[in-house]
Order: sequence, then C-alpha cells, then structure tokens
Amino acid sequence: MHDAFISYAFEDNDFASDIAYGLKANGLSVWFAPISLGVGDKLLDSVEGGIQKARTGVLILSPAYLAKGWTTYEMDILVRQHIEKKKKILPIWRNVSKEEVESRHAGLSGIFALTQMDPMERVLSKLVEAMSDGARVRGVIPSYEDPARRFLVGLGEVNLQSTEGPATSIFKFLIHTKDEDYPLWLAGRTYSKEDLLLQVAQLLGPDPERAKQRIGEDGYKKLWKMCVEHDLDPGHFY
Repeated sequence: MHDAFISYAFEDNDFASDIAYGLKANGLSVWFAPISLGVGDKLLDSVEGGIQKARTGVLILSPAYLAKGWTTYEMDILVRQHIEKKKKILPIWRNVSKEEVESRHAGLSGIFALTQMDPMERVLSKLVEAMSDGARVRGVIPSYEDPARRFLVGLGEVNLQSTEGPATSIFKFLIHTKDEDYPLWLAGRTYSKEDLLLQVAQLLGPDPERAKQRIGEDGYKKLWKMCVEHDLDPGHFY
C-alpha cells in the first residue's frame, strides 16, 4: 500500500520529482513512475496497480496534463475511486484556470487545490498534512532535494569510488561505463545499466537540453540510440 500515487505529465517531471522525493523524505510511500517502474514492467498494469494500492492521488494539473490521453485515463480512474471509494484526491494546479480544469472534468474544479503560486515548502507541508492521518502536530522535513535524486534526474553529479573520485553525471556515466562495470551502487541501492537507461529515457524527450548541456549533441544522440537498443525508446515518454 502506498500513501500516494503521483499522476503527472512528463513535461512536469522536475516538479513531480520534488513532490515525490519530498514526500519520501517525510517517511511517506509514493508510487512515482521514475521510482516505481522497473525494466520489463507492463506500463498499464503497473499504473493501474499503483492507483489501486494508493491511499491518495496527487494530480499535477497543467496544460500538458489536461491535453494528454494517458493522464486523462489516470485522472478518470482516480476521480471514480474518489466518488466510489472515498479515495482522497489532492490536486495541484500549474498554469491552468478553473475553467480549463472544469472543461476536462467538472468534478475536479470543485476540489480544493494547491497552485504553482504556493512555494514548494507550503505544497509539501499541505500534502504531508493531508496524509498524516489527522495528527495535530507534524514534523515536516523541508529538504526535498537529495544528491541521489539529483543524479538520477540529470541535475547533479556523484563522485565515483570516493569523495575525491571523478565526478560524473548520469549521462556521462552511461556513455563511458563498460557493461562489465555495472551495477552502480548509489545511496543504498544498486542500479543496472537498464535501470539507469530507464531514468534517462524519461528525460531525453521532454528536456533534451538537460543532457545536451552535459554531453553535447553527439552524446545526446548516442544516449538516445542506447535507449532504443534496450527497448526504452525515449519517444514513448512524452
């Protein structure tokens, strides 16, 4: 059982990551695609299972979210469970109006929502409050950034072998590491080459500049090809 299922469009991946890792830092269990999906998982089965097993649904409603069929599918399931099973829905509006939300699902516009105008600290505090089982006093950890997460989403580097070892991004690591040198151990978990490619495949399409700034155009193309060769076509993630 998860405390929350995070429903979002890949265009909002960074914001969704901050939410997911912020909730995890506060001891809450989340179903979040980059964390929860494994290589070989059937996407539809995994998503439906994640929704069924979550106590709440966090919906990050943006123009991209409202325009996509896949996110609409997730939204419809969560709203139905909200009506039939009293599952709690926690919407966050990002650059959308009440009219836009109402045009996609009239019921959602009537549920109190956080907005992009709220600082991340308040968003996180309100989500923790909603999931903390009515506790009158809560300790909320504000540090939703962590080095492992920044590495996995292409925003930071880690040092290899020791704190004085060479620094690398996830993009450089995949390009330069030989197959026989896997897995990578990071923050208490091991990652296979396929695990890291799955992370990168979800970044290359929606945010190509993130990779290009670190490895250039040629490196970007090489990583895209590597993902495709491992049946992780980045084109399927946006």
